[in-house]
Amino acid sequence: MVNALAWPTSPPKCFELRLNYAALRWAGVQQRLMPWARRLGIGGGLALLVTAGGAGNVSSALAAMGGLAAWSLLPGLWLSQSAGLLVALLAYAAAAAAWGLMLSPWLLPARWLETERQLPIPRSELWRSDAAVASFALLPVWALQGLGALAWGQEAPPDLQGGPLLAGLLAANALGLALVTLGLQWRRALPRPSASKPLRTEGHATPPRRHLPAAWALLALPLLRGPWRRSRRWLSGASIVLMAPALLARPESAGAWMALWVLLAGIGVQRAAALLRDEGDALANAVAPLPLHAARWILYRQALALLPLLPAALAWMLADLSWRPAVLAAFLPTLLLGGAWLALHRLQADEASAVRALLLLTALIALGTESLQ
Repeated sequence: MVNALAWPTSPPKCFELRLNYAALRWAGVQQRLMPWARRLGIGGGLALLVTAGGAGNVSSALAAMGGLAAWSLLPGLWLSQSAGLLVALLAYAAAAAAWGLMLSPWLLPARWLETERQLPIPRSELWRSDAAVASFALLPVWALQGLGALAWGQEAPPDLQGGPLLAGLLAANALGLALVTLGLQWRRALPRPSASKPLRTEGHATPPRRHLPAAWALLALPLLRGPWRRSRRWLSGASIVLMAPALLARPESAGAWMALWVLLAGIGVQRAAALLRDEGDALANAVAPLPLHAARWILYRQALALLPLLPAALAWMLADLSWRPAVLAAFLPTLLLGGAWLALHRLQADEASAVRALLLLTALIALGTESLQ
């Protein structure tokens, strides 16, 4: 006789809980990266407005920004003509893969990976989720290259006009997506870090270290090799980005590029100052008891935010442009003083300072465009 009250061997359907891992991971990646995407969109809109103001109309501003997107495809077109189409495709796939793998700590964080290893997730589900988040990370690259292909139009080499150019971009980006997905799988397959580090034995003598000056030890070392990683990445990237308008400027459109450069310089200096302030406050608290001038050290720390302006200003001076010496002599000191003011003030916490910053950028745009002949 069968016992009707016997516990079933498998749980009923109503108690089954399905875990949609791909959707859960997609939501986590979006939560981490969408704030940066929104800031990028807002910055692009502001750059378009300021460039339109410097150029005099929106069509010229769109043409300037389309030229910047078209410039991103110039190395590939040159490689396709000199070294072959296959080399160009591999180069662009490697560039896309480098961008995606640079974002891998956000696409697959260490804490997420530790939690994931405790769950019975199928291998196919991991591959699908890796491909999805890799596609999301590569969206800016795809958008830039698509705008560049539209900007080139009929100006591309005859054998790459129209369909061949788009087909080459699709092939290169598909290969880049595959490389990023494989990179995430490789990151997942790395051995787990040990919980404890091996202790150093007394028999091994430590090599003597050279003592550095206090200013170098408390400013350069945290920035170059220490915990100020976000500041280091931002300063390096801003130094490269701020040189682009000077390299792309031509005499007929130099005013628009100068207006865009002043806006980007203001945003870059203010963001670098905020990162240096956030990452340096802990060290500032440690410096306070030392026999050092703490206020002067903080001033020197914030002055590091001006570093990206130096190579960009040199690029402007080396560009093939004509200048008005009197206006240029007023513009350069005003630019440095304005950048120092932006580096020392918290614009997010003070509405009056934000208004002054907008007025300062307007004055700098006027001086910069008037310094060009």
